[in-house]
Amino acid sequence: MWLLIRITAYLAVILGIILYRGGVPWRQFRAALEGAHAEHPTLTLIGRDLAPPLVERLATEYQRDYPALTVDLLPGGTNQALEALLAREADVAFLLRTPTAREQDLFRQADGDTAVVVAIGVGGLVLLAGAEASVGPLTVDDLRAALVAPENGTEPGSGLPPYCSRLYACDPNEGSWDALLEALGTAPAQEINDQVVFLADPAAVLDAVAADPGAWGLVSTLGSGLDPAAGPPPGTRFVGVVVSRDKAAVPPIGSHIATGDYPLHHFLYAACRGAGNFEGGKFVTHLASARGLRQVERSGVVPARMVARTIQLSRDPVGADAPKGNGR
Repeated sequence: MWLLIRITAYLAVILGIILYRGGVPWRQFRAALEGAHAEHPTLTLIGRDLAPPLVERLATEYQRDYPALTVDLLPGGTNQALEALLAREADVAFLLRTPTAREQDLFRQADGDTAVVVAIGVGGLVLLAGAEASVGPLTVDDLRAALVAPENGTEPGSGLPPYCSRLYACDPNEGSWDALLEALGTAPAQEINDQVVFLADPAAVLDAVAADPGAWGLVSTLGSGLDPAAGPPPGTRFVGVVVSRDKAAVPPIGSHIATGDYPLHHFLYAACRGAGNFEGGKFVTHLASARGLRQVERSGVVPARMVARTIQLSRDPVGADAPKGNGR
């Protein structure tokens, strides 16, 4: 009898410590239970503009798997998607960059947990040249020196001339500019060359560089509708970017992005709140799974990671009663 009382007391003390110091996410657990039994479950996704064909297909195929689920797909870029996720206006946000430390602190303050972020696809950052601008090739180091100041921030970069007169890029809120700086190994806070002109969206960038013979334009293969395999848009040419001068420039098609022969690549991420609802977490888990990544690949986008598949080789014909092979 006393042994049972002592065991009960010990368990009560342990439970008290867990509740007080262990940070048991009761709100998250409760939200998961409520979401799992919702009569009319909904899933709100935001960030469609970053990769319209891919995101639309992923949403359509997921809703086909769960016909009782209502999937809402909202437009927006990276910053807008993060703001909507933090404000609980969306369950899943598509992003072209990972949340900053400050942004994760905001999620932690709101939920007691950071946002969950997974990479799902890989796109290319394409430099297009007007009719009179240089097409290179230039190295990643050359491009970094042309765009940003040195790390001490006291000296200007080498400048875009003689390559081009200016560079058109999407509004930084979209996310491809931060993705470029990450690909160049450059901190976002560094001073940017004043010859960079930001425009509203990829369509505006493509129009601007086609109309400005001396300019370059920067767009992502995922959000611009550009198919590098079909060649550059009329009035433009691809700028060759290489890792080192002994490499030959290659077009930014999927196979070259996957092998790293084309060096300017970026990831498409999906994020949900660490203490968010059931449906958001389930969708992000699906995207990170082998099935989700195969859906990304079938959409014509390089998946963020290739899933290993087991292949069994045999010299024997299929069938239990088939004769053994001769080993040749």
